[in-house]
Amino acid sequence: MLGDREAFAQHLHLVRRVIELIRSSTSASQPTPVALDEVVGRYLAVEVAGWGTCSIYYETAGRGTPLLLLATAGSDTRQYHGLMSDPALTSRFQLIAFDLPWHGKSNPPGGKRNTDYVLNSQTYTDCIAGVIRALNLPEVPVIVGASMAGAVVVEMVARHPHLVRGAVSSQAGPRVANRHTPWLRNPKVNQTLHVPEWTYGLMSPESPKEDRDRVWWGYSQGGFSVYERDIAYYSTCWDITKVEHMFTQNTPPVVLLSGVYDYSVPPDATRELAARIPGSVVREMPELGHFPHAENAPVFATHLLWALDYIQTRVNSTQVNEAML
Repeated sequence: MLGDREAFAQHLHLVRRVIELIRSSTSASQPTPVALDEVVGRYLAVEVAGWGTCSIYYETAGRGTPLLLLATAGSDTRQYHGLMSDPALTSRFQLIAFDLPWHGKSNPPGGKRNTDYVLNSQTYTDCIAGVIRALNLPEVPVIVGASMAGAVVVEMVARHPHLVRGAVSSQAGPRVANRHTPWLRNPKVNQTLHVPEWTYGLMSPESPKEDRDRVWWGYSQGGFSVYERDIAYYSTCWDITKVEHMFTQNTPPVVLLSGVYDYSVPPDATRELAARIPGSVVREMPELGHFPHAENAPVFATHLLWALDYIQTRVNSTQVNEAML
């Protein structure tokens, strides 16, 4: 890029708006109404090494096999409200979404400053494992995540296979480049405008504009540097070479979903990741982008249900084989 990069970062919202006005038409679908009457929110005390006692906010909906839903960088449980109001899911599964400390309704832990937040593979997986243990679920959950959460669910099946039934990872490659920039934590750049604009173009133009705008709105509300710290994990900590040696024949099944409109993690990158995870499968999502669960929940639900059925089939097959030994 030529010119003043700082000025570009400061006015990214204007660039996007000009492009929107140039477009004469859109193929975006209409949003599906979301009813949140059955979604229940609570707090849970979780001990996390390095962070201490965390009061973690989580929401639940539905009954059945538990699904633990992880939000993307700098975001929170609201990303999953579309899925949590879908009867096709809630009739078969207990959907559980939680906010990481420093995110959404989970405040920084006691004794920690607002700007103390740092995320790495250890704290991230320790926090998720702590939540699973504290929930005391009747069976281990399937974990679901996209973007940085799509990376960490792969880390979870490698580091904590006994806590996970299977993993559905969206928008993850073997590693990530070009997402961490100095403008994400710069007092000269308004984060409430820059961060949501930095992510907006990763979504599919076919997704309902209202839903894409809700993703934008969520990203405009994060605390200073929280998104940047999350992207630091995604860009510098996550690398499949750090955990691939942990995979065994008993590793829980992994399904990798790939929204084709996501230029930051294209399908080729997802297939490259799959080649490093024994037994994993890839499914492309031609209608979706980087935030499939949030930008178009009804369409993503069809892919998610396919992934969950695949995981259940794999689990059943493993149980039959073990019974025959």
